[in-house]
Amino acid sequence: MTPAQHLLNHMKTLADASDHRMHEWEGGVAIDTGTVAPGNHYIINTESFSQSDMGFISYFFDSEAPVIWFQGTAVNPSLKQQLSNIDFQSMADLTGLECDLTKHTDKQDYKIQMRPLKNKSDYDEWCQAFSEVWHRDVEQTLIFFKGFSESNDIQPYLVFVEDKIVGGCCLDLSDGNAGFYWDYILPKYRKKGYGAEMIQWRLSDAKKQGAHTAFAQCLQSSIGVYKRCGFESTQPMHVFKRIS
Repeated sequence: MTPAQHLLNHMKTLADASDHRMHEWEGGVAIDTGTVAPGNHYIINTESFSQSDMGFISYFFDSEAPVIWFQGTAVNPSLKQQLSNIDFQSMADLTGLECDLTKHTDKQDYKIQMRPLKNKSDYDEWCQAFSEVWHRDVEQTLIFFKGFSESNDIQPYLVFVEDKIVGGCCLDLSDGNAGFYWDYILPKYRKKGYGAEMIQWRLSDAKKQGAHTAFAQCLQSSIGVYKRCGFESTQPMHVFKRIS
């Protein structure tokens, strides 16, 4: 299992729970939410790129929807050129990370409180805050995540400090490993250590639930906090975006 493979499985679980259109091929998956909003269409490819991949995703080309492509293998000049030919632009790269949970030591004192989503009101608040941080349309965010709070494998959390929402995240234990996804901290609560505590709390919870390895993906700017929590960089991940 690699970070990119875990991401692929996570997106398949999310798509299935939310009744999104999903197209699979060996080593990859494409997710179509049926809307044209930015960030609602994803392609994750964990194997070596082949010409057949271009043919497989051709149904996207007639859509007005922006598409985000995650590539979990080395990207050669030929791939970049082919993606450029169909209007994909290279974005900031991600780093895939792993953490050996057998070596994790629980943090005893937390400033934050992690609360699972319990009802529609919680879900609406989670999506509202997510949209604010990532500059997404709230209605489209509600559509994209509509099933994940009801999934048996994905647990979303609202994060509180003194009864005020400071952020959110989720934990995916769908394959016996732990995946950390959709983390966000509201701007006015950043640089207070809450993001690191969100990671530490889920590491402890995942270990208690029997997971042995945790996976995550992050921008270069966030690698430091993950490494301080025990993660190691294990996989480059390249991101491309097609803007209609």
